[in-house]
Amino acid sequence: MGEATEFISKPSRPGATRATFLQLMQSSALIAPQWFIDACENAPASEVSEPRLLVDMARHHGFHNARILTEEAIYFLDEVPHYGPPRGPEPNEVIVSLHVSDAERVEKASPVDDYVSVQPSTRDVQFTTISEDESTVWSTGAYDLWEGLVADIAVLTRPEFRLKGFGSFITGVAAEEALSDGLVPQLRVGMGNSAAMSLAESLGFELAGSVTSVFLGEPTTTQA
Repeated sequence: MGEATEFISKPSRPGATRATFLQLMQSSALIAPQWFIDACENAPASEVSEPRLLVDMARHHGFHNARILTEEAIYFLDEVPHYGPPRGPEPNEVIVSLHVSDAERVEKASPVDDYVSVQPSTRDVQFTTISEDESTVWSTGAYDLWEGLVADIAVLTRPEFRLKGFGSFITGVAAEEALSDGLVPQLRVGMGNSAAMSLAESLGFELAGSVTSVFLGEPTTTQA
C-alpha cells in the first residue's frame, strides 16, 4: 500500500464534531470542519494521518476535549473468499437467515459494547447463522451499501461461540453475496485487532488503506 504525500479535503456539514482522515491506495482525504482543513492546509498527508497529531491540532485550536474515536484498517476483496463451515454443529444443521429479527437475536445475546459499534440489524443487508430448528443463533454478518459500489461488512458473533469459525463463515457468506451482486466487499478492522486482521486475511481480503476519526467537541477557548 503506497503512501500519498498530498490529500484532498472536503468540508463537513455545519456543526460537525469530528474530523476524519481516509487513506485509500494512493489517495487521501480529510473530511472535517473548514477551520480544521485550513489548519492542516500545509501539512503533508503523512502528518495528518497520525491520530495523535490530529488531536494535538484540535487542542491547539481550543478543542481541548478532542480525542481519538476510531483507528481502522480498511480491507478489500476482489475474488471469491475461501471459507469452510463452522466447527461444532453438523454442516447441515447450520442455515443462513436473511431476516433482520435473527440479526437482532445475535445482538441481544452479545455484550452491548460489542454490538453498538457494529449494529448489524440496522444495516442494509443481513446474513445470520441459525440452527435448522431456529432455536439457536450464532453469528451475523451485515453490510451497508456505499455509493452503489462498496459493501461495508460488519460481523458479530455471540461470545460463547467465538473461535469456532462462525465469524469467518458468515463473513465469507456476506462477502460472496456482495461479489455476486457486483459490489466490492470491504472490512474495517480496528488497528491492533490481530484476530480480526487474521480473519480478513484468511478470507483473501487485502489491506487497502486506513481511516482515522477524531472527536472535536465544542471549543473550550477561542480558536487561534
